[in-house]
Amino acid sequence: MKMVAQPQTVFFHNTQLSIVEYNNQPYVPMKLVVEGMGLDWKSQHRKLASNPRWGMVKMTIPSSGGVQEMLCIPLRKLFGWFNSISANKVKPECKEAVSNTKKNVMMCYGITGQAN
Repeated sequence: MKMVAQPQTVFFHNTQLSIVEYNNQPYVPMKLVVEGMGLDWKSQHRKLASNPRWGMVKMTIPSSGGVQEMLCIPLRKLFGWFNSISANKVKPECKEAVSNTKKNVMMCYGITGQAN
């Protein structure tokens, strides 16, 4: 029997973000993020699954449509993923948030030498 991860909601740039804990780390179910930004899930799924640097795992998570298996990445990797997204490909209402997130990540990297 699979263990079902219980999502928690946090706020990220004035947006609700679901996170689940796995191996004592917060993980983000990516389909909700990708589709919320207006990006194509199939292409982002391929991108995340094709490179081990994203640390992708599949988790069973309850949702409004029932319990589902979801692809998740560690929260600490989310900022790197944001940097891989072109602001021109997201929904118009998300462009500013994506651009600001990229600037904040690069500023943190410049100050600390780490993107997260």
